[in-house]
Amino acid sequence: MRESRLGTPAWNKGLIGAQKLTEKQKKEASERMKGENHFNYGKKGKLSKNYGLKRSKSTITKLSSSKLGEKNPNTKQYKIKTPDNKNYQVSCGIPEFLKTHNYDTKKWILYHSIRIKKEYKGWLVEIK
Repeated sequence: MRESRLGTPAWNKGLIGAQKLTEKQKKEASERMKGENHFNYGKKGKLSKNYGLKRSKSTITKLSSSKLGEKNPNTKQYKIKTPDNKNYQVSCGIPEFLKTHNYDTKKWILYHSIRIKKEYKGWLVEIK
């Protein structure tokens, strides 16, 4: 410490934690960091901050299991009406649904119902 600073309080003396931001400040900060303005925008391969990061087997297993089934952000929610007027809400895939509920139907029929957005051969499938 320099002798000239002896006896003077630290610059952060009396400050407590992080400042509270207003909603307007949060929104402005969010807009500033979007797209090309983000510090990690477009960085892939060797430029990425995670490039060469070694993960243990247990970490890989934990990351993988945290995104399985309904927790997967890409999982679609289906609302299915069968030809025998039963309604199901399903988050697994259509093939798994047909297998678990013992329906002997081709999966393309259900996918076709999604595409045309109406009932097809008694099946009605909607994406929630």
